[in-house]
Amino acid sequence: MKLLLPAAALCALLLLTPSATHAQWTSIGLSTERVTAIAVDSVGNIFVGTYNDGLYRSTDGGAHWSLVLGSIMGVYEVFSITIDNLGNIYAGTYGSGLFVSTNGGSSWGGLSSDGVNGLPIDDVYGAGRSSNGNLVALDGSGSVGMA
Repeated sequence: MKLLLPAAALCALLLLTPSATHAQWTSIGLSTERVTAIAVDSVGNIFVGTYNDGLYRSTDGGAHWSLVLGSIMGVYEVFSITIDNLGNIYAGTYGSGLFVSTNGGSSWGGLSSDGVNGLPIDDVYGAGRSSNGNLVALDGSGSVGMA
């Protein structure tokens, strides 16, 4: 399941808990971060991109958060998170390119800084997999590339 939200739409991370009479939102942390993207994988891990601090992961429904992609790799701004049908996680950044994790966010690798099929991938605002398995990405200039 994938859920992307623009920064202006989310002031704090909230968890919606359904009940018989109404839904109730509960804060699940990271209240000091400016959240720019959010995604949930098939086992319930929550991934949150931030404006100044990188990418966080929670494996326990938001009770605890770990920075899994951040300043040590030169990543500060994560604008998009996509999880494909194989469970690969793509983090689109501003100025640092596109990163991928194939193990639930435990480790990350950057895709070529030379770009994908000749298109630069410095600023990535969205990424995913097409029906034939190709990687598709939207860069900051509005160009769509596929590899």
